[in-house]
Amino acid sequence: MNTATPIDTARLNLLLTELRLPAVRHLWASLCERSDKEGWPAARFLATLIEHELAERDRVAGLGGGTLA
Repeated sequence: MNTATPIDTARLNLLLTELRLPAVRHLWASLCERSDKEGWPAARFLATLIEHELAERDRVAGLGGGTLA
């Protein structure tokens, strides 16, 4: 039985768009599922999301895309 509090995924996606966190917006659901299955602590989940965001920003900047923020 899933006792987790439901979240408004549409609102979360809008918030992540507003915060200009595209990699987090694209990855959070799959990483959330993985972290639940593997029993990650919250800090590991958050760190993994942010690491992906930073890597994507570096990748885009390397392509001449400038900054995302």
